[in-house]
Amino acid sequence: DFDFRDMTLMIETRMRDATGLTGHGVLKGNSFAMDVTGGRLIDVVLTQGGLNVPSFHNHDSHTKIWLESRGSAVAVIEAVDPLAGGELTMHGLNSDRMNGEAEVRVDIDFPTFHDITNANFGLTFHGTIAGAGLKQAALGWDLSEGTLTVDGDLLADKLAVTGPARLGPYTGEVSYRTLVEPKTQL
Repeated sequence: DFDFRDMTLMIETRMRDATGLTGHGVLKGNSFAMDVTGGRLIDVVLTQGGLNVPSFHNHDSHTKIWLESRGSAVAVIEAVDPLAGGELTMHGLNSDRMNGEAEVRVDIDFPTFHDITNANFGLTFHGTIAGAGLKQAALGWDLSEGTLTVDGDLLADKLAVTGPARLGPYTGEVSYRTLVEPKTQL
């Protein structure tokens, strides 16, 4: 049983480290768990999170990490985009086109004792973006005044955005579905 403050944690080799972490950890003979009460992931404020290694003896066990954050929607996307090979920012979810404030939960799941590959690295996220805006969102019109829900799953290769917003002169419900690593639109 221990508390930690100003800890740095490598989450995955493609991502930048989480820094300034505070919280509490429990190391048992066969497992490890950590609750995070604050920290940062690049420019994203982490409000809570956790890490769980359920077994050091079961070689089929999976490590699970979850993080909740609040901040710029662009900063959140830029923090997790390396896991999607840069596809999200490359396809317009970047500071040149996007704005809004996000609250997001990210869940990461990977094998504890086996090589991590694209086929076994799980990343899901669920968030809301207030004041969402996207330049040239559709038909040359900008999306603005959005309250959008964003759901993604890296293994399932799905990304969905839904919610009320203004698109050009129209106000209504927005629904957009695509792939995390776009090849064609759904």
